[in-house]
Amino acid sequence: SGTFRTVIPETYLDAERHESVDRVVLSAGKVFYDLLAERVKRGDDRTPLVRLEQLYPLDEDALRDALASFGAGQVVGAQE
Repeated sequence: SGTFRTVIPETYLDAERHESVDRVVLSAGKVFYDLLAERVKRGDDRTPLVRLEQLYPLDEDALRDALASFGAGQVVGAQE
């Protein structure tokens, strides 16, 4: 209940590009905004960013749902 979401899927990239991504980057906290700024600066429209707002316990179902539309892209993590 409420508005808190444990996993926030990519919301900035066009859904048409989801199948052609090379990798998906998982991040938590403020580093997401640093990654987003760098992605915009580079004009990168092939690297989706997924935010993990709660690391433990990990909401595996929400993460699976957030990654479902990205085909077979590599999933990597980023931290400060």
